[in-house]
Amino acid sequence: VIWYGLEVLNPDQNTFTQEALYLFLSCRKAFTVQYPRLFSPIIWRFQYIELPSNAVFLQLTAGGDRSLEILHDVSIMGSVNEEGKPDTELHGNISISGNRTVRLANVSLRNKTGTGICLTYQSQLIANNVIIHSCCLSALHLTGGSEVSITNSQLFKNGRNGLCLREGSKCYLQNTFVEKNQSDGVVAHGSNEGEGSVIHIQLPEIFSDAWNEKVNNNARKAV
Repeated sequence: VIWYGLEVLNPDQNTFTQEALYLFLSCRKAFTVQYPRLFSPIIWRFQYIELPSNAVFLQLTAGGDRSLEILHDVSIMGSVNEEGKPDTELHGNISISGNRTVRLANVSLRNKTGTGICLTYQSQLIANNVIIHSCCLSALHLTGGSEVSITNSQLFKNGRNGLCLREGSKCYLQNTFVEKNQSDGVVAHGSNEGEGSVIHIQLPEIFSDAWNEKVNNNARKAV
């Protein structure tokens, strides 16, 4: 991981750890305090962690899973190939909580032991050019009024749902394929307080047989 020349990725194991994320956030905070005019909140909106191409493994936990817990606002950007497709593949689960906003771009993610990305406690994910596939469970799971906005992405061949919403969570999908998942493409549940989850889908202007096939190709024919 490179951030203005700062190495925070273990080069031997190509592993992105909790310590690496903490180091990035600590340095960002230190520079902001030391140079408040140079590193203003407006400029910091565009600072990000840049991941290299090929496979990047998230931190291995005691139970054998790979996971990265994000409790701060941060942007993570991968590499792309000549066709503009993600060339960085993350292995493991990303967990976002604590009313935080995470931006994710140019990344492919798979988790063979669980869900791809989990959001809780009114967190927000803004994803562009992201592929989440071949996860053991759902690609994305949202609870607690969380929100996800996905553009130019794909959620496919996951063990359960492409996207699962609970407890008043919201999703916004634009130019995004959700296909060939074992259960629902997108499923929404309400909360005990009666607050329903919300789904917004912007379809392409021109409908085609190929598009309809992709939309309806989940195991339970639901998007």
